[in-house]
Amino acid sequence: MKNVFVYGTLRKGNHAHRILNEDFSSPDLEGKLGKTLNASYKMIAHRFPIVYEVNTKGSHILGELYSVTDSVVGSLDRYEGYPHFYGKELVEIELEDGSLEQAYMYIMSPENVADQRLDYSCVSIKPDENNCINYIPN
Repeated sequence: MKNVFVYGTLRKGNHAHRILNEDFSSPDLEGKLGKTLNASYKMIAHRFPIVYEVNTKGSHILGELYSVTDSVVGSLDRYEGYPHFYGKELVEIELEDGSLEQAYMYIMSPENVADQRLDYSCVSIKPDENNCINYIPN
């Protein structure tokens, strides 16, 4: 099993969430809420949320941590267009209880960010307030 951290269309309640359990390995699949430990990211609001790393002050990314099989990771790679559209990095995630976990997070490569629209940051770790649509401009 591998940990993945999702922040957009793969979050619970969104259309692609089903991919996280496509092999039915986790019948009661429940993500753990958390945020990236490092605040070195920006999020773009587009047709879907896009995260990329910045050298200047960025933001924490809020999302959900899941433990999935290698088969599901392969499906996620295809869905995210890895490695050509999105890259994948091992990042530290701080969970709501303060514990730390390592997880893979899909991060857009800098060359694919250039034509995107607006910078936004998530403002809440609560799923009802942060479900791919409630972001505030920086």
